[in-house]
Amino acid sequence: MRTLAVMNQKGGTGKTTTAVTLAALLAQRSMRTLLIDLDPQGHAGLALAVPERRVLATITDVLRSPEDPGVSGRAIWSVRPNLSLVPSGPTLAALESGAGGLANLPGRERRLRTWRTTLADRFDVCVIDCSPSIGLLTFNALVASGAVIVPIETSYFALRGAERQLAMIDSVRRRTHSDIDTWVVPTMHVPGEIPAEKILASLQRSHASRVSPAAIRRDPSVGEAQALGVPVTEHKPEANASLDYQVLADWVLGRLSKLSSTMPAPPSPPADTPDHVGTFQRGPSHSAMPGAMSRAQELAGRAMGFTGGIRPMIGSMHEFNSAPSPFAGGAVNGHDVGGADGSHPGGIDGGS
Repeated sequence: MRTLAVMNQKGGTGKTTTAVTLAALLAQRSMRTLLIDLDPQGHAGLALAVPERRVLATITDVLRSPEDPGVSGRAIWSVRPNLSLVPSGPTLAALESGAGGLANLPGRERRLRTWRTTLADRFDVCVIDCSPSIGLLTFNALVASGAVIVPIETSYFALRGAERQLAMIDSVRRRTHSDIDTWVVPTMHVPGEIPAEKILASLQRSHASRVSPAAIRRDPSVGEAQALGVPVTEHKPEANASLDYQVLADWVLGRLSKLSSTMPAPPSPPADTPDHVGTFQRGPSHSAMPGAMSRAQELAGRAMGFTGGIRPMIGSMHEFNSAPSPFAGGAVNGHDVGGADGSHPGGIDGGS
């Protein structure tokens, strides 16, 4: 089973829309697809009209008991042919917090990966909709995945946030000695808008073949589809965003064959890792980093149309690697949302 994490610590970049739509399109292409909602907001379930009141178990229960087949039976929803969902909810945020429980569990950073291996024969591909934050949940997703998709809105602030996200992924790759591939998907793009076009060109220069061949255009049909609880490609197949996501799905499908379905077990965090939960220690601030640009230099670069590319704009972002491991834990107590017995319904039949 190939696993993709859709991740951006900045909210509002089309992360969940990309995860849900991509999962639905892969399912349409005869791939047995599992969508995991690893965001406490639970928007992936909303986007697929999963009735919250009928949810018997969530990803929270899975992370607590990754080797319990009963939990899997209650947590996995059959949404439509070839597409299943593991929903999320507010208890997931509590699990990761300082009073939650995840940090004290054995193999805290590998629990999602452990559960994923139990499903290897049931699914061809897994898509993880990650939380817009950095912590143990994010680390679980990275350890379980062979590739990370980073949706980047073609706007300046989103660009800067995404570069920090990419630097974090590079840091985790080095810390765990893993071979995570990183793919960039421009989103919410407005063709013909000069700043958006310059940022798109800058992304393409800096990341070359890692950038999706289609930028996802800003489209009101996406919001309409979310309200209806269906992917935009089903709501309006002829919409601009739908056409763009079709191109993205074909591109991802072509790259999936290059990903290994199994990955070597990552090493545990160093024994001297400090006890912090849910806090990403960024090391030196950007302004204190050697080679970092002054605000005046940065504004000048923006005025010149980002001609120097993205990487020079952010200074020495790769000094993330000198910071202590950000994924550590403390004493915690969790909240159980499970407890219902019996098999999970085989499908859904309406909204919430």
